[in-house]
Amino acid sequence: MPTSPEEDAINKYLRFLEDPASIIDAKAIKAAQKKVADASLAQKALAITERERVEAGDPTELIVEFVKAAKTWGASPTAWKEMGVPADVVAQISGSGRGTAKAKKGERADRNVTVKQIQDAALSLSDGFTYADVKGVINASPIKISDAVNALVESHKLIATNTRPKTFSKA
Repeated sequence: MPTSPEEDAINKYLRFLEDPASIIDAKAIKAAQKKVADASLAQKALAITERERVEAGDPTELIVEFVKAAKTWGASPTAWKEMGVPADVVAQISGSGRGTAKAKKGERADRNVTVKQIQDAALSLSDGFTYADVKGVINASPIKISDAVNALVESHKLIATNTRPKTFSKA
């Protein structure tokens, strides 16, 4: 039975939640391995990093398509949570997550945001988040976000999992 593009996006993401390996692309891994083999010594670290990302499977595009489809699907946030969708993704669907706290163009970051609030926002995100993801949740200055997240790394509550872009996961 044919399905709509929205239903396809939702099904792909829910399958990914059940089996994260379902998004791993063997051809892309081979290409990344070839880049590592062909890279100069200086470029090898970047090529290895890219190969690691490909081998792990990057769900970013899948999440974007899922959120777009889920916003029109009509299911409640509770239903998505019950199906295993992470809270930060559910928040994106309902409009209360990433991107909603971002300052409008020309608007200054909220100076009253505390380091604790920034750290709580960072800890609420799914693994593999960036400084920009934290900025999308809480309207604080980039320097304050960087300082707060780096403090979590120093206290071993987060680990830096990638350098380009710098990503973080819970320790």
